[in-house]
Amino acid sequence: MYKFKTSEQNNDKATEFETKSLLYLLTKIKGHRGISLFIIDCFNDVTGVSEDYFDSWDIQSKNVASLTPRTVGKALYTLFSNYVSDISFGHFILYLPQLKESYVENTSVEIFDISNFKKTKVSHVKEGLIAEIKRRNDPDINTPAIISEVDQFLFDVIFIFDKYNKSDYIKSIIKFKNVSKLDDEFLTRIFDEIRMQQASKKIRNVYGEEVSSIQEAEKFEKNIYRKDIELLVVNRVIGNDLFSSRGIPLYFIQEVQGMDEEDIADLIQECQAQISRTLFNKNNKSAFWILLEEIMTTLEKDSAAGIRVILGKLSSRTKNRLFTLDETALLYLIALVKEGLKSENS
Repeated sequence: MYKFKTSEQNNDKATEFETKSLLYLLTKIKGHRGISLFIIDCFNDVTGVSEDYFDSWDIQSKNVASLTPRTVGKALYTLFSNYVSDISFGHFILYLPQLKESYVENTSVEIFDISNFKKTKVSHVKEGLIAEIKRRNDPDINTPAIISEVDQFLFDVIFIFDKYNKSDYIKSIIKFKNVSKLDDEFLTRIFDEIRMQQASKKIRNVYGEEVSSIQEAEKFEKNIYRKDIELLVVNRVIGNDLFSSRGIPLYFIQEVQGMDEEDIADLIQECQAQISRTLFNKNNKSAFWILLEEIMTTLEKDSAAGIRVILGKLSSRTKNRLFTLDETALLYLIALVKEGLKSENS
């Protein structure tokens, strides 16, 4: 069994760093496309999990100024405790500010292992971890047999330097060709919205609870799903809710004239289902973003154009790649984008 022995309530600065670590898993870590779920403040700051629970990425973030090799070792404690636990984690990651040149061989790298520390500093990292093990004095960890695993753990753990702004992470989700034209302040607001979502999950206290698997931790409802983050970002970009239940989009009304209410409801439900399958198709996600960018660019040039005019201006190549969207669903999506952009500009 795995028992939750710590639960932290951190300040805004630390929470921002934790959100960066979450978004690093979402967008940049090797194998990131396979992560479908993030468990917040249970096993660690963030634990990314694959859809089938076969793989996991356990990440601890440490936003402390002037980290030394010893304090880096101290920060590795929760990762090490998971490393020797009854649950098998796939990857162990420490997300931290860039260290001084006197501590590491190469400060320009983004992701590295213990070999990047200067040889004279590796022992200090180890000393820091062992000192923290002894300070906490957990009887399940502070034993000669468990401490003997420290060397192998240090060989396996991954270190990541914080090298990106908040807006950079949101740009990594938005697959626009011209994503750089998006306003950094707007992108930062999206980041902060994700941060607040993450902070709300930290409030739930699991101290003293026990689980026998990572999957079992879902019962504590401290989860954020990849699809929810991606949907939030899309909704903010277009200024509308893709899956709203509030009624017929203004510019789609002409497409349902003469239909009865039940048929309209069925049609909108089918359009939303097709959009959902397209947005969350891991194998064709870039095609959705290309479509969205084309729609928005066309509307920016001619905001008064009707949705069928916009549809006619989309490239055949883009439409052909989106085999999960029929013409009606495309018109519905265009209507949502047009409505959202109009609201933002009014």
